[in-house]
Amino acid sequence: YDLWFLLRHKGLSIDSGTVNKKLKPHNLVFDQEDLIHKIKRKKQLWNPDLKNLIIGELPVFDEVAGEISVRLQHRA
Repeated sequence: YDLWFLLRHKGLSIDSGTVNKKLKPHNLVFDQEDLIHKIKRKKQLWNPDLKNLIIGELPVFDEVAGEISVRLQHRA
């Protein structure tokens, strides 16, 4: 949810260089396909985990995951 919110409502973009700097201390490297896979695995937790945390209407998981996927594919 947080990534989608920042991309959609705050106009931020995904910069793999910045992400890799954050991941380096954990000996990880940004992998777009891995991120998409991990997002999809969260579908079952979406409503139970977020429904009481989000003010207003919780967006539909498939729409959020789809938008993140599209933005990842079209990033500079």
